[in-house]
Amino acid sequence: RARLTLTLASLEDDPEARTSLMRTAFEQASSGEHFFETFLSAVEYSSLLNLAGRFEEGLEVAEVGTACTTPDLPAFPVAAVHLTAAECAVNLGRWPAAERHAVQAAAHYDRARETGCAGVARHLMGLALVAQHRYEAAIVILEAALADLPCTDEQEHWRLADVRFLLAASNESLYDARQGSAHVLEALRLMDGGLAHPDTTVYPRAAHLAGRLLEQIDEGCAAVRCYERAAASWRELGALPAAVNCSGKGRD
Repeated sequence: RARLTLTLASLEDDPEARTSLMRTAFEQASSGEHFFETFLSAVEYSSLLNLAGRFEEGLEVAEVGTACTTPDLPAFPVAAVHLTAAECAVNLGRWPAAERHAVQAAAHYDRARETGCAGVARHLMGLALVAQHRYEAAIVILEAALADLPCTDEQEHWRLADVRFLLAASNESLYDARQGSAHVLEALRLMDGGLAHPDTTVYPRAAHLAGRLLEQIDEGCAAVRCYERAAASWRELGALPAAVNCSGKGRD
């Protein structure tokens, strides 16, 4: 029954109807302890929940799927369900779970020779490590992500800017202002060149970080320009208190 419902779901064009059928297939498979069908339905159903912003449910379903994996399964779908779990955990701020699933996703994408997807997983892994203040480990993973991410689809290239921003923040925490400034300036260059980040606050935060790091290496004029860019960007977003916080910095 679960396989039939999965087939019906794959033929459905309406998103709500497709999600409903996937839920039914998942419930049929998991209640009957059909582990392979549970895995298959969890891969698809958790992805749909993730896309719908239902992260708590998505993580729960994905983790049921990961518990059903066996060594003989193809690497790609195993990686995919771990990546979904990692994405849901990131959105829920559950950093140890995000790290754990991102590690597995990267390893299985490597096995499947899916370099770009492995880069996405390493980006999430690095983000989780930064959130846990494990900056040295984060730098190693994020630098590996930089090498992998150019192989992703163009719509994922915003991650290159985000990785640079995370590297800069990690370098700042490790008191390496020079390396950090190089990373954050590259992040700004990418975004100035048209690489749109889905979080519009990243640009002004990156410009502010650049100002701080440039001040620390006695690049005062460049720091002032970055603070001005941050203030202008915050004003464009309507965040006037943040803009005021940036204005005039670096001029003392």
